[in-house]
Amino acid sequence: SNVEQLYDAVNASANAGATIVLAPGRYVLTKVKPGVGMRPNNGRLELQTDMSIFGVTGHPEDVIIDSSDPVNGPSFALGGGLGNGGTIRIGRGRNSVEWLTVIGGSNSAAGVQTDLVGAPAVLRVAHVVSRGSVRGIDVRNLGPAGIGRSVVIDLDDNEVFENTAMNGQGFRFVNSSADGASIVASLHNNRSHDNNQGFLISN
Repeated sequence: SNVEQLYDAVNASANAGATIVLAPGRYVLTKVKPGVGMRPNNGRLELQTDMSIFGVTGHPEDVIIDSSDPVNGPSFALGGGLGNGGTIRIGRGRNSVEWLTVIGGSNSAAGVQTDLVGAPAVLRVAHVVSRGSVRGIDVRNLGPAGIGRSVVIDLDDNEVFENTAMNGQGFRFVNSSADGASIVASLHNNRSHDNNQGFLISN
């Protein structure tokens, strides 16, 4: 029911395979835990293997994940020449993100991003509102770790808008420096509007 509980739940290794259900509220992400120091993953939410995160069914506006603070918000730099990561990162096994709103900032590469590597990625992003990042939802295989990787993803009833930082994309599908990688996607009833670009597919 608060951001510290959210971080504890997502980052505890014992919670691999868990479903995290958030109470209504605004969860403001920060790179530093007061009195402690840098948070794991510099404050980004990176789901563990087979972990899922849910807001309030029927009301994505009730749970808001906010990474927009340019000073105190998460650090998105990934290092190794890989650029920036997103606010919520998935890709390890069966991950789902559903029924919530993500508000990113100009350094957040995406509200939801799929490039974490681990167990074969079978993913679902549904009923998510994503705005304010470089991209709303970024389905990608990235760099050497993504070579030969396959992402299977279901995108259902998402709304992405006001993603206008840099080239500002609603949705992006990309294999980037990941030879032999593939993306298999099923899309239903998604809405992309008021972004710089609506939908980019690149290999």
